[in-house]
Amino acid sequence: MRLGSLRRRVTFRGVTLLELLVVLAIFATLLAAGAPSFAGKVNEWRSRAQALRLLSAINLARSRAIGQDSTVTLCPGRAETRSCSGLYTHGFYLTGGVGNVIQHYPPRLQIAVWNSAGTREEDRSLRWRGDGWGSRNMSWLFCPLGGGVHWAVVVNRLGRPRVVQDWGVCPP
Repeated sequence: MRLGSLRRRVTFRGVTLLELLVVLAIFATLLAAGAPSFAGKVNEWRSRAQALRLLSAINLARSRAIGQDSTVTLCPGRAETRSCSGLYTHGFYLTGGVGNVIQHYPPRLQIAVWNSAGTREEDRSLRWRGDGWGSRNMSWLFCPLGGGVHWAVVVNRLGRPRVVQDWGVCPP
């Protein structure tokens, strides 16, 4: 037997550098084409998440007011101030009784909170009595900075909230 006949020819099967670069270029092109639409979706999700946080706060406020037969107030701004003044864009909190903070909700980045007409940032508080009635009809628009789909929370005089998509007008 010859030594040469015992040796096998070894062939490597794999991807060449050129093939790898072509695949990466195609992937990068597809990723760049989809990035703007994905950014819009992220803005929509942020807006919806903040609207659902407010919905949760409203439900908590109303149930606390009814359960404890007392007044609970939803205040804009930071809880440290305890003055019930500020903007919902900077967060919001619930107070009960003599101003004790029940729950604080910090702000979400890149979301502005406006009135339903989109003419000013929302800064009014809302109060629930022990019978569950709210102090007024009110709506908040959660507008993503940079535009896109927005969400709103609408509360009727009975104090019952609902979340609505693309309701009202966000400023440009």
